[in-house]
Amino acid sequence: MAFRSSPAGNPRNPERSTLGQRMSGSRSNGEGRGRAPSRGWNPSDAVGCSPALMMIGIAVGGVGLAVLAFGGVGGAIRSDRTEAAGDSAAEIFVQPEVEVAGPRVATPEEAIDDYYVLLRQGMYDVAWTRTTPEFQTAYYPGGYTDYLRAWMGMKEIEVLSRDAVWVRGDEANVLAELHDTNTDQVFKNTYVLRYDEATEMWLIQTVTTVW
Repeated sequence: MAFRSSPAGNPRNPERSTLGQRMSGSRSNGEGRGRAPSRGWNPSDAVGCSPALMMIGIAVGGVGLAVLAFGGVGGAIRSDRTEAAGDSAAEIFVQPEVEVAGPRVATPEEAIDDYYVLLRQGMYDVAWTRTTPEFQTAYYPGGYTDYLRAWMGMKEIEVLSRDAVWVRGDEANVLAELHDTNTDQVFKNTYVLRYDEATEMWLIQTVTTVW
């Protein structure tokens, strides 16, 4: 029994050949349509969320870190300012105490200056208290009335110079050169002064004209 050969290029079973072509084409189409092209690693796939949600999370996390960082810096600044303020307050309240000196007692020479300044200013009552009771009795027996009569209306007596001759405890001797503007006369007096504990002043006790 003789068999006939099929023509070249035609399969013996055309039906099976056609089915294989269809299956091959189906596989080819499935690879192109059913699966997405291969991609690199995506963080959203690892955490199981969409890229949009992941970006929101990153943004929120960044804001939180910024707030924490700012809060830390602000806290440090406030701490520094508080410490600086505390140091300043400590410096203010730890100032050394300054001793205030009491009024300085005038020297015997200055007491002569002050006496004639009071007379030139017409402060006769104050000048009267710059003399001792012994002086007032010896030179003005009529008291303060005689003293006013002697000095009121007189022109100025200027102190040209004065020097302490000696100082012994509560007594001193001063030589002064004076100028009487009423007579334009220059003369010298020597004064004995006594220190008064009650008033803390040198008071005139005696006056003697030298020339």
